[in-house]
Amino acid sequence: MQAFRLYEVSQIKSSDDTSSITEASEFGGLKPLSTPLNSDLMKMERPQFIQDPMDFVKYLLRLRVLFDRYVIKIQGDENGEADLKWRILRPYLYEDKKRSTYTLRFRNTFSDKESNDDLDDDEFNQNRVIKQQSMLQVSFRQPKYKEWLYQLLYKLMQYSENGIEIMANDIVRIIDDYIFNYAKDVLERDDIFVAGLNTPHFLLNYIDYLYWLAWKKNYPIGEAKLIGEFSFKYLNTVEHHYPRESKSLPEIDNVDSIGNLCMMSRRKNSSLNNREPLEKANRRDNKDLQPKRRIMYETTRYESSMGRNWNSECINAHADNVRRLLSEASNILAK
Repeated sequence: MQAFRLYEVSQIKSSDDTSSITEASEFGGLKPLSTPLNSDLMKMERPQFIQDPMDFVKYLLRLRVLFDRYVIKIQGDENGEADLKWRILRPYLYEDKKRSTYTLRFRNTFSDKESNDDLDDDEFNQNRVIKQQSMLQVSFRQPKYKEWLYQLLYKLMQYSENGIEIMANDIVRIIDDYIFNYAKDVLERDDIFVAGLNTPHFLLNYIDYLYWLAWKKNYPIGEAKLIGEFSFKYLNTVEHHYPRESKSLPEIDNVDSIGNLCMMSRRKNSSLNNREPLEKANRRDNKDLQPKRRIMYETTRYESSMGRNWNSECINAHADNVRRLLSEASNILAK
């Protein structure tokens, strides 16, 4: 139903009544819909902003084409941690010369391949757009919080006025701008680096995205060298690596620090709840870990090999690295 919202804004911006334009944000200028969409309240007659029904139908068709081509889709069980794949695909006509037939097939939107391996710039751009959108998708699961998607569609409609072919760099810039500006607001909280379970999921996923990008670009962030390829998943709880309660470990005063937190599924969080850090790090099912969790596990194993444990000093060191990563976000995103 947000198509109504986008279309209404497009009609207002194209009208001569400039006094009716209310900019809600610098990013897209989207404002709340003037016509209620609740089925019990919405009037049955045509909304005033739809003057030409056929124009509205054409608008919907173009919006759907852009959505199918440039917005991420998921394959697999979103409630599971395995076999979850993100895709951004476009259609193409495949010619079978032996049979003289044509078949509609799909390939990556920003390359001519069917995988997401970063073998060249096109593949890297494809993978980056997937990382951006999947990060936002898992951070904001409910439709009412998907402002990023409405803003993206708004920009896509603007870019597509002369054709539906849109460059990957344009989409990267659109989404990175949204992510960066949203993160600036989140980071203004006084207690954001010691929020424990109240740490926004967006922030931890954003940190994972920055670590991955620094790793891919060889950006000089020390911990980034520990990163590997991964996929964002629907992880729904904040996990303390050093447990808040333990019968065998002493209490520490920085257990709620950002340096001791990562994202985890509720199922795994329950099974690992009060386990010691090394036991968590040595589990055999630690595959495809998101970057921050992987860094903490790798550090824990290294400390163990040196006869030490994941402790308050490790937490402070990792927290300092996270702060540095966030302080250099604009350079990492732009590099």
